[in-house]
Amino acid sequence: MAFETVKRNIYYIPDRLQLSTGNRKDVESQSELDCLEPDHIGKNHYEDFEEFHLPIDRMHNSNLHDWGIARGLEVTGTIGGGEVIINPGVAIDIDGQLISLSDTGHGDIGKNPPGGDHHEVLVPVKLSTAEYSAGKKFYVTIQFSEILRSDQGAVGMKEQVPWVRLQPIDSYISEKNNGSKSIILAVAVINDNGKLAELKARDGDLPNCRRLIGESVEELRIQRSGNDVEGTVQDIVTGKIGPGDGGGLKITVPDYDDSVLFTRENGEDFKSLGINANVGIGTTNPSVRLEVNGNIKANASELGTLVVKGKVGIGTTDPDCALHVNGTKIKLGSEKEGQLLIAGENNFLLLEANGSNDTGTVSELTICGNSTRNIPTLKLSADNTFFGGSITVPGTINSNQNLLVQDNVGIGTTTPSAKLNVDPQGRGGIVIGNPNTSAGGYTSLIMEISEKKGGYASLNCLKSSGSSGGDICLNPQGHNVGIGTINPSARLEVNGNIKANASELETLVVKGSVGIGTTDPKDTLDVYGQIRLFGQNAFQGSDPFLRINPDNNFPSGTHFAYRASFYRGITTGDWWDVEPGKGNLLVQGNVGIGTTNPSARLDIQGDIRINDKDIWLRGGIDNNHGIGWYGYGKPFAENTSIDGPVVFGYSGGALGTIKNGQNIALRWDVDGNICARGTFKSKCKDLAENYPSDVNLESGDVICLAQDKDSVVKSEKPNDPLVLGVVSTKPGFLLSDGGDAKEANLFPVALCGRVPCKVVDENGPIKRGDLLTSSSTPGHAMKASPIKDGEFFSPGTIIGKAIGTLESGRGVIDIFVLSS
Repeated sequence: MAFETVKRNIYYIPDRLQLSTGNRKDVESQSELDCLEPDHIGKNHYEDFEEFHLPIDRMHNSNLHDWGIARGLEVTGTIGGGEVIINPGVAIDIDGQLISLSDTGHGDIGKNPPGGDHHEVLVPVKLSTAEYSAGKKFYVTIQFSEILRSDQGAVGMKEQVPWVRLQPIDSYISEKNNGSKSIILAVAVINDNGKLAELKARDGDLPNCRRLIGESVEELRIQRSGNDVEGTVQDIVTGKIGPGDGGGLKITVPDYDDSVLFTRENGEDFKSLGINANVGIGTTNPSVRLEVNGNIKANASELGTLVVKGKVGIGTTDPDCALHVNGTKIKLGSEKEGQLLIAGENNFLLLEANGSNDTGTVSELTICGNSTRNIPTLKLSADNTFFGGSITVPGTINSNQNLLVQDNVGIGTTTPSAKLNVDPQGRGGIVIGNPNTSAGGYTSLIMEISEKKGGYASLNCLKSSGSSGGDICLNPQGHNVGIGTINPSARLEVNGNIKANASELETLVVKGSVGIGTTDPKDTLDVYGQIRLFGQNAFQGSDPFLRINPDNNFPSGTHFAYRASFYRGITTGDWWDVEPGKGNLLVQGNVGIGTTNPSARLDIQGDIRINDKDIWLRGGIDNNHGIGWYGYGKPFAENTSIDGPVVFGYSGGALGTIKNGQNIALRWDVDGNICARGTFKSKCKDLAENYPSDVNLESGDVICLAQDKDSVVKSEKPNDPLVLGVVSTKPGFLLSDGGDAKEANLFPVALCGRVPCKVVDENGPIKRGDLLTSSSTPGHAMKASPIKDGEFFSPGTIIGKAIGTLESGRGVIDIFVLSS
């Protein structure tokens, strides 16, 4: 927006002024001018505002709470820069004076009030931060100032100047009567280097009687009436619009009788009022779309409709169903005409209908349907039993719909003891079907109990009226039936004795398995327990074996009085027991375990498990040869725990093959000598011997003999005559178990073959075929050099020949073990 330069109340003073007496007098000074009654030509006080579209009624806002208002006047700056820029705009101070900073005019940035030689600057106004004290906070302000221009006319001319400056916050005078009429536009923080450190629109240090730009009007007072009197504003209000206590907007009125009305100017209705938030009536903190803390009254001239698409809560703010009433009573109609009483303390629901008295007793509650609808009449007697949760029906209930009862139902009794209690006792207690039908073959099921104590209960089937009984089928769909049990696991399970009093022998036909003493028979007849034959136990349940003799005693010599012959053999169950000392089990033919067709004296199809015992391979009656397991708790020779199988003989043994005749592959003697007929093959590539060491060695380390004891150490100097070899990574054959050095760490040292070795380029790169010796790098080999002027190497220093290569640095290569 572009603004014109405004010079409000510009006084044009002629060279001579007319006094009231009509005499003229020369005016030589300002003091003389001030003593004269002005006779001047000036612009109207109010016209300036109208030119800038700020009519007089807008002026009221400027002095509501002793702060000014501003429009435009944008404040900018660069953090770390050296200036603050104020762009064009207009403002009205607390005296109603118009301040115009025009983009075609000038401003003043003097630190002191402007004078005739004020610091006139172009717009936008640029304030240099270097001219102000560093390390402080400043208000960026604009203020109306009127100066006398002595260069205009004979006695000069008064001119309005927009005065822009930075005022320190700690010394800012905020009171109106103390002369501070400036309008605060922003807060600027200047650092110790005189540079802009921060620029913001508001600050916590801002006095309450001042406002920053953009926050100039925080409360709007609504006037009832009143006009300007001699340039002042009458503060006559009936309401205020301002910020709420917790933020937002608040509308207040001073008196209890005042009202807030939303209406059209002519007093008629307007189209709609939309609020996109929670609305509270009687509360400042509504938690739902409409929350009313108090009564709601609707005085419509006719009945209206309230439509709620969600849940309705009465007495609760958290309804969990369509209509949720959190109270004790719902009144229906006028007094004593009916009500729904919810007695939470006694946990019951009371319906009071016509005829209720003051004490709440109801003579009768009748629920009846419209005669035009298919709803029969249902009368409920609401006496004292109703409070106990009972409904008494003196007559018949005829319903075409379902009847759901959550508690006990009594038929013929008012004190039902079960979900369905039919009384009185006697024939015809419960009848399913109609046994009185005279025609047709209608079948009925009758459940009844005797009329005497200690009597019976019966279940009868009648084919038709007066006929004999019919058949009763239990679980014809194939499920289980239990007698004496509620959890039958078979087609018929009886927990108790079964007695048959038939006049003739009957036959029991079972097409499946029969279990006696077990609910899970594994065969046609499965007996879990003792079997008595002719008064004697034939099968002992606690020690299950089959005795084919008529008593519990074994005859002398054998289990059987006579030699027993078993056609097609004997198939045993879990165990076959021959009692010690009573006899032997003689098998004339082959014995098969796991097979029914043994091809040898003992033919076993499957594993053989022998717990902590030996299998003896005997020559005659000797016990010198066998196979056994020797592990924890059963050591072999020299108390050595093998933890595995051992093959042993008297003075030696052998392993062999029978292909192309019997051949010995490996044999050993009593001294531990082993002789192999063929070649030992190993995936490992060297032969090594254990040597003790007091230090921790690694595979591939080059080692030397220790000089002071029987031990080995890492090599540490080149061409060492004490060098011994290389620690093997995984030897194919390992010699020595350490001898007497049981307490020392044992390390396998390669004697011959191929092993990985640590190498270094200390004597140059290593190529295939180079001889290797010790180096100054601990545990590493280097390329060996021949003795000076010759082709011979120092005796006893060569450990092997390089198979791999090393260009530089350190590494691990394969070498062929040599010694010199």
